[in-house]
Amino acid sequence: SFLHMENPLIATPEHKLHAGADFTHGRWALASGIQYIAGLYTQTDPAATEEFVLWNLHASFRAARHFTLWVRGENLLAQRYEINAGYPMPRATAMAGIELDF
Repeated sequence: SFLHMENPLIATPEHKLHAGADFTHGRWALASGIQYIAGLYTQTDPAATEEFVLWNLHASFRAARHFTLWVRGENLLAQRYEINAGYPMPRATAMAGIELDF
């Protein structure tokens, strides 16, 4: 996407591109996405912008009809960036969990 702003807004990128893919085989599922952000205003006076690439990955296994195990990794490229000046975002993170569907 492209956003033209006469007055910059904090946490609003001028350019944003996302590409992703999902794959499912039997009880397994895998999803991956990459996001490019440019011209993200972290503050407006004085103006400061960020540019970064994020790569996320999600995998899951449906162990039973109502029970799924999952694992997710975010910012796997360990990019250093801020959405708001002075508040750095986490570098590479991993999470795991279970999902119960009723």
